[in-house]
Amino acid sequence: QEKLLERAEALGQATRRHLAAFAADRTLRPIGHVRGPGAMVAFDLLKAHGSDELDPAAAQGVVKRAHALGLVVLGCGNYGEAIRLLYPLTISDAVLDEGFALLREALRPV
Repeated sequence: QEKLLERAEALGQATRRHLAAFAADRTLRPIGHVRGPGAMVAFDLLKAHGSDELDPAAAQGVVKRAHALGLVVLGCGNYGEAIRLLYPLTISDAVLDEGFALLREALRPV
């Protein structure tokens, strides 16, 4: 009745759109390797735009900065190079957009 599977797919698509915009923005830390099913999505922090070299220190810094801004994201990956996003399927679009605005800020180099 709540159409949660459809909501998970819609959230995943919205997440991938935001992350694609972040990846294309050269003023933000480089990200790539976006992956995951539905609304549970992870991405890697990279050493440079256009590179595949992972940057665990940058990922840990983004996690700390996000937390300082009031956004909880999870560091993950074999080397701590990835950030995982997972939110309730009942999240409102306004709160989701607010979260992505905070994530964008956390991805800015300091």
